[in-house]
Amino acid sequence: MLNHIIQCLKDALKLTENKSILFRCTEKINFNTNYISSILNSPYQTFHFRYSNNIEYIGIDRCMEYTLHFKKELEELKKIKLPIHSFGKNINEDVKIFGGVGFNMTNPLKKPWDGIPVGLFIIPKILITKKNNHYFISYYHILNKNSDIQKIVNDYNLIINDFQQDIDIQNNLKFEKNFPNKKQYTKIFQSLNDDIDSDLIKKVVLSRTKIYSTSNKCILKRNPSNCMNFHIDLMQNRRFIGSTPEKIIEVNNKNFTTHAIAGTLRKKQNNIDLKKFLNNKKELSEHQYVIKDLIKKLNKFSNNIMFSKKPNILELEHLYHLDTPIKGILKKNFHVLDLLYHLYPTPAVSGTPQNQALDIITKNEPFDRGWYSGCVGWFDINGNGRFDVSIRSAFQKDNKIYFYAGSGLINNADVGYEWEETETKFQHLLSLIN
Repeated sequence: MLNHIIQCLKDALKLTENKSILFRCTEKINFNTNYISSILNSPYQTFHFRYSNNIEYIGIDRCMEYTLHFKKELEELKKIKLPIHSFGKNINEDVKIFGGVGFNMTNPLKKPWDGIPVGLFIIPKILITKKNNHYFISYYHILNKNSDIQKIVNDYNLIINDFQQDIDIQNNLKFEKNFPNKKQYTKIFQSLNDDIDSDLIKKVVLSRTKIYSTSNKCILKRNPSNCMNFHIDLMQNRRFIGSTPEKIIEVNNKNFTTHAIAGTLRKKQNNIDLKKFLNNKKELSEHQYVIKDLIKKLNKFSNNIMFSKKPNILELEHLYHLDTPIKGILKKNFHVLDLLYHLYPTPAVSGTPQNQALDIITKNEPFDRGWYSGCVGWFDINGNGRFDVSIRSAFQKDNKIYFYAGSGLINNADVGYEWEETETKFQHLLSLIN
């Protein structure tokens, strides 16, 4: 590919004139998947998004990045216009911009998330794409009339040579503590239960953390089906990692899909009856809050919304969820970020009414959620894209890793049951890492 890149760079430089352009060169490759571990453990900032439909993206280093400090800036990303010149394969494919946002974008993040932006989007220097069981490698660079081709080629070679090795990474997690502990959690739970009993709020999601230590950058050792599996380096030695079953929005040429996922059944329980689960009033009530919220918000964008009256059961390794797919056609060419801005956070991760739930979470959870229960994904310059809710996730800061899990509290919630539900949700990600 090297000689091809050199020739493409020479051709692209003729087009720069007095302005900078985004250069992209794409080639089909035979990719050794054993190299993925070395890529994700390299000194470069990387990301890895793997979807259940067998589409996969691996990003290495950064060509361009956009950091967000407030939620309103999310909509500003729609204005990105890139003077791009593509060479090689798939030259008509739109440029994708990868990243995500935190749970609460109204304030700067606190420890351990301090210094992390509330939103971050990236065009990597190197993007490896798996689609239809074929791999492609794309190289991105900002070119202007003063660009040094040899220096660019040397940079490309340095990155490529660094990851062409097969290494086995041992995550070696060591448990440190629950935060809050069970006694503290019970006290918070009882306070929120009082708010629900007093009808100050219908539902609120209470989360907790497990803190571990580790000796290296953590990666997923397995990628379960029915989940979007991801990691993204937010800063040097600051990695966000997860395996989420919940898609919040996908837009493809005015067609959109989302999922209402709420209501949980642990597989470890005795006498599991899935029919009884489908008719459980508590779980159905929690599920309906999410459906109603999504439909209400989507009505702004579509007059053609379709969903089943009865939920499906989504099976994961450790539990079951109630799942209602929702799809439709947009009234006009709305950008995926338009929908994302209005849809999240859903009652599945916050509660209802939304503003009261967010206020209660901020006042009662003794930690900053950061990017946990935010969303991760991508969009392109034509407004298509996909975002998934970043639940079942963890944040690694140097040698500490903070796992997050939550459960929805509604009327008559039981503290023991909700604690055990979050324990099971922790196991989903822990079993993939350790």
